[in-house]
Amino acid sequence: EDNDFNKEEMLLGKDNQAIGEQTVAVILIDLVNDNDEILPSVYEDAVFYNAHSINAFYSESSYQQTWLEGDVFGWYHVSNSNACSLLDSEVFDIADADINYLDYSRYIIIFRNNPQCGGVGTSTFGKITVNTPDGEIIASIARIYTDSIYIPYDSSLTMQSTIAHEFGHSLGITGHANAYDCGSVTLTNEVQNCEQKPLQDLFDIMGFRQYSSHHNACYKDRLGWLNQNVLNIYESGTYTIYSLEETLNSQIQTIKIDLDVPIPIANINNDPSVTISSYYFEYRKPIGFDARLNNLMNGQYTDPVDINGILIHGAFYVNEFCSTTYLLDASPESLPDWPDEISNVAAGDFADSFLLIGNIFYDQYNHILITPLGLTEDGGIEVSILMDICMQDLDNDGIVGSQDLA
Repeated sequence: EDNDFNKEEMLLGKDNQAIGEQTVAVILIDLVNDNDEILPSVYEDAVFYNAHSINAFYSESSYQQTWLEGDVFGWYHVSNSNACSLLDSEVFDIADADINYLDYSRYIIIFRNNPQCGGVGTSTFGKITVNTPDGEIIASIARIYTDSIYIPYDSSLTMQSTIAHEFGHSLGITGHANAYDCGSVTLTNEVQNCEQKPLQDLFDIMGFRQYSSHHNACYKDRLGWLNQNVLNIYESGTYTIYSLEETLNSQIQTIKIDLDVPIPIANINNDPSVTISSYYFEYRKPIGFDARLNNLMNGQYTDPVDINGILIHGAFYVNEFCSTTYLLDASPESLPDWPDEISNVAAGDFADSFLLIGNIFYDQYNHILITPLGLTEDGGIEVSILMDICMQDLDNDGIVGSQDLA
């Protein structure tokens, strides 16, 4: 997968392809040939029908605007020495007798791997032109290099988080949900003091997805799922945000602020054009596929974490699309990073990234002050936003997060 986004890979047009029925063909390729493969019906259940299926996850994350219909084909047994590097066209030839490729616009190829084949998963970014034995089609292709199915103890609460993650790319998400660590402050334009942590957003299927897995608000906005539930803020005021997980009518589920002064992001290419140009603020609850937030509150992996606040994501755009997101830690250096006793779980300092009630996030470059004020009786959270404000008494080192107002 792409751990640091390459802008040249962004080839998508402006047409939204992530709404409505997604016709999916799952193709099973066996590279082991030991007669011990999982029954195809298990994959059919895992992708389309189970309560924790990929279909159920995308239906919930999209507020029932996106769903999967389709079929599973295979197993197809491949034994040649170059099986690890099978081209998509070769896979299509292998399955040609069973599939009319004009009937599907999404393809998920699952390889039952042998030890010589590496990788976990890859996908096209949205639909591309594909040549098949039945002619040219416009489709996405995800390749999954593991045949395991979780029922459902996977950290995303889906039957198979790799499929769920790669299908996000298939729908058009080009980057990942990264974490962004600037040491003792939430964010600064001094990039030498910051580190981009690829795929380490603990609250997003496009990241590490340890505590919740709904796509963050920037990606939901990108895929066309939020519609009128996004509020662009241009002036000071007090606003109410409702849970990102629930299917709502016209209530606001994210606040977006476009920045006059973009914040540079540390990246492997030292590209100064990689910046945070917008903030997204969202409110999470332990609902549905985000139920693992209960584990966070109950202290299953770290000290109990208060989630009654808002998550802050910085957004990097390419060609007007949300490409890569950065989870910002609103309470920096408050928890140990990767404690030894739970080294296999990404608890770490980003587990309590929430900007809690009564604390502040201040952007001294754009002079924006954010303060969650309290929970509302109708299930939202009230947030104060002050624009064009100078805070001379704050630290001079950068953008300060989670400082007590008292």
